[in-house]
Amino acid sequence: MLDGLSVRERTYRLRAGEAKGAAIADVMEVRGLLDDAERFLNPRIDRDMPDPSILKDMNKAADRIADAVRHGEKIVVFGDYDVDGACATSIMGRWLRQVGGNFSIYIPDRMKEGYGPSSPVFKRIVDEGVDVILCVDCGTAAVDPIAEATEAGVDVVVVDHHKPPVGDLPPAIAIVNAHQADCTSGLTMLCAGALAFMLCVAVQRELRRRGFFEARPEPKLRDLMDAVALCTVADIVPLIGPSRLFVARGLDVIAKSPSVGMAALLKVSDCKDLNARALGFALGPRINAGGRLGGGTIDADGALGANLLLCDDPQEAERLAKKINEMNVERQAIQAGCVEEAVVQARRQVEEGCRAIVVCGKGWHPGVVGIVAGRLKEMFNRPAIVAGFDGKVYKGSGRSVPGFDLGDVVIEARNRGILASGGGHTMACGVGCLQERWDEFREFLEKRTIYKPEAIAIDLEIPGDRLNVDEIETLSQLQPVGMGMPDVEIAVSECTVSSVRTLSEGKHVKLTLKSGTKVVEALWWNALSDGYVEKLMDLSGRRVVAIGRPDVNEFRGSKTPQLILSDVIAA
Repeated sequence: MLDGLSVRERTYRLRAGEAKGAAIADVMEVRGLLDDAERFLNPRIDRDMPDPSILKDMNKAADRIADAVRHGEKIVVFGDYDVDGACATSIMGRWLRQVGGNFSIYIPDRMKEGYGPSSPVFKRIVDEGVDVILCVDCGTAAVDPIAEATEAGVDVVVVDHHKPPVGDLPPAIAIVNAHQADCTSGLTMLCAGALAFMLCVAVQRELRRRGFFEARPEPKLRDLMDAVALCTVADIVPLIGPSRLFVARGLDVIAKSPSVGMAALLKVSDCKDLNARALGFALGPRINAGGRLGGGTIDADGALGANLLLCDDPQEAERLAKKINEMNVERQAIQAGCVEEAVVQARRQVEEGCRAIVVCGKGWHPGVVGIVAGRLKEMFNRPAIVAGFDGKVYKGSGRSVPGFDLGDVVIEARNRGILASGGGHTMACGVGCLQERWDEFREFLEKRTIYKPEAIAIDLEIPGDRLNVDEIETLSQLQPVGMGMPDVEIAVSECTVSSVRTLSEGKHVKLTLKSGTKVVEALWWNALSDGYVEKLMDLSGRRVVAIGRPDVNEFRGSKTPQLILSDVIAA
């Protein structure tokens, strides 16, 4: 049934056979979720959230921040310019504001200062007067800047989820990072924003123990979970265990009582459905836009996303959200040109048999290369690195596929001196490479890209005439879905393509599938940029198995089943 020629030239396997009963029960069975169905379908903070203290150095970090809050010491929350860093910064900032903390935030300029702590920036912060620097989503590899700050009498706390480098760690008073070799928490699935939330829980508990809240109300920690949900999805960490818990409960907060900044972001994003997909594809890219477009035609501000999520004034939040939306429009235009060139290079490499895709272009904006790498990874089912070249240095980002740890390979290349800079985690990375070593890095990555591409798992086979709205709507109970807990993918069989047409000036393709007396519409978004329009047009009149995400189309009060296509197999 799945052995024919796939449009994407991929192989597939069924987790199980044809659907036997209710679709949701079948999916949970084939994914091994039935034994703990209650925890999966209704995760609860009071029952399922791990104790923050199981993280190495969490208690040390909580003690130091609690001291700073009680004594009015100056705290600088030093974040990153991406969505995880912006959310982690805002989570700490919102909590510190509620407990009366003396704090400010610092997000480095992507184009001028680069990622993470640097000696010049830390010196400026120290010279201006600070007692504690709290690094979020960065700092694990910043040995020299943190050592210099420590020598100047400033305490540094690191809350990060990037893999540590080989060798000594920075001399921070606490490093909260589950990827440390001697951290036994098992919480490597948590992003920096989730770890920042865990730190807030730990500090609040410590302050409660010290009697701090006898004269003032405790912050409602649940209110911070809107930002935790956003960064967990957008940073592509596995949506399992506590990560999934935080997204599920964070979506509740976004739906019922979002922060002022989150409400403004929702308004400009025009989200119709509040789910993990909306966080990843509508909200996340907008928060990223300010940091990504430093040096763009709009006056970009790397701290714009964090400032929006921190904002508690509705009018100011509306202004910031509109500016972020403008930057996102610019980002989309820049990205479109980069995608077109990158796909041509990537397709050539795939045809040559490369296991990893490494593409580059002069002037490609560093703010969009990560998004483009994600597109290439999805299109070609290979690890992909996309880099811009400024005449001296290649700066890029990468995205990986299940089964291949891209972060480990990049860190090894940096340790060998092949890369000037680099780091990341299993599914994503950042790289900096001098021009004279670029080809060496490409060869190194290709040699290290050793993994067995897995046949892509399909949850169920459903004959087209059995696809119905009620079954599809019940699948929403499986939300949230994402990395590590993917959206339901089905194979719709026993179909004939009765018609094919393009939409939106040829950008997308709609297939009309007929199965018995039933008609199902199937949509392939971005078919033009993916390069599959001709293949899809040739399917007219053929028997096919359509693979994709089941969805419901609502038009003029009528609901019909539809399929969001990821591939088609011709019989």
